[in-house]
Amino acid sequence: TNHEIFADFRRLGAQTHDKGVHHAAEARTWILPLDAPAPKSAKTPGGESYESTASPWRRVFDAEHIGKRLHIMMRWENRSLDGDEDAGKGPWSAVQSIIIP
Repeated sequence: TNHEIFADFRRLGAQTHDKGVHHAAEARTWILPLDAPAPKSAKTPGGESYESTASPWRRVFDAEHIGKRLHIMMRWENRSLDGDEDAGKGPWSAVQSIIIP
């Protein structure tokens, strides 16, 4: 069986899920054993990044991930801005975690 995890997101202080000038949310995730420490920052090795243009962010996990901990950080991005890799990207959220059921 597959297991789906949702991460609801919206702009800080917003009452709706309207993205405003932002094009997407970037989610950085790690799937780790329960006794492993949480990632300290988005640069912690082993993470994967995904874009989501609509809330909630969703991901399906298969049986091999059951009982592991999913850690996630998110930030807004606006891809219409040119420049270096981080141009148009907001700060990362705090790390949130959930055990994959």
